[in-house]
Amino acid sequence: MVTPSASSPHLRPIDIRKDLTEIADLIELCFSNHLDADGRIYLEQMRKAARNSRYFTWAMSAKLQMPVSGYVWENSGKVLGNVSLMPVTKDGARAYMIANVAVHPDYRRLGIGKALTEKAVLYCAQQSCRSVWLQVRDDNEGAVRIYAGLGFTERVCRSTWIVNPSRYTPPINTAPSLKIGHRRSSDWQLQSEWLDALYPPVVNWNLALRRDVLKPGLKQALWRFFNDIYVHHWAAREEHQLVGVVSWTPSHLAEDNLWLAVNPEWEDKAILSLLPRITTSGIAVRPLSLNYPAGRGDAAFLTAGYQKQNTLIWMEKTFPLDQSL
Repeated sequence: MVTPSASSPHLRPIDIRKDLTEIADLIELCFSNHLDADGRIYLEQMRKAARNSRYFTWAMSAKLQMPVSGYVWENSGKVLGNVSLMPVTKDGARAYMIANVAVHPDYRRLGIGKALTEKAVLYCAQQSCRSVWLQVRDDNEGAVRIYAGLGFTERVCRSTWIVNPSRYTPPINTAPSLKIGHRRSSDWQLQSEWLDALYPPVVNWNLALRRDVLKPGLKQALWRFFNDIYVHHWAAREEHQLVGVVSWTPSHLAEDNLWLAVNPEWEDKAILSLLPRITTSGIAVRPLSLNYPAGRGDAAFLTAGYQKQNTLIWMEKTFPLDQSL
């Protein structure tokens, strides 16, 4: 095998008509310990698309995240490495997300992952886009160093917390002073401010948070009704003071979403009061997922019965306007 580089003859673009099965097998091999329910659904979609051209056509029309662009590292006809490229929109401009950087365990520490990522970055630089993003687990120090060496900068670090209501045992109430009730229209100003702080633009562009869905008012309620969108809110108060709101929104993925907006001075108590209430409400019957700044409220989330699914570092590489590297 030649020394890995972005110009290596072993490195070629993904051929979606023949590579999907091998890519799915490689991703499963490399990330089996970290795959969540959505990840396993994603792999099954890839395998279905590989077996059935009609399913592939449907998947593309439904905008499922098939790895239609990217690169593989191939040796003796076998795919040993992969990087996928997902086009995204950030701040109204075109960008890319690098995903599924995977190298067969027997061929790691040879520079293949770096070569694949470098090739993906070169491609993005040629597409008149402003930036390219990736997410890496916070405990993958080697990958973080590689990406930093390729010009990526850490922008934010986020944790995902999950719970399955059907297997949930609520904790003993540790914040009895907080009263839980319905969100009022007058709560929106504070909820909106807290959402801005907890889900800033640097991350919100890649999350499913839609402020127009959460906003109160008759017009918004009618819009949600006619679009078959159901949202539920719970508010936590200390006497008459609002200290937090949690909102539930449905998802087409394996887990529904929770959006937590809290006064930072009441963060732990609000988490301990709001999350058990929504989890046992009967509204939430599917697994729940909550994205939150890493390192904040960890003890409260655990006490509330939630589990940390992962902590991801979001990294970005920006390109100058002339797209030169």
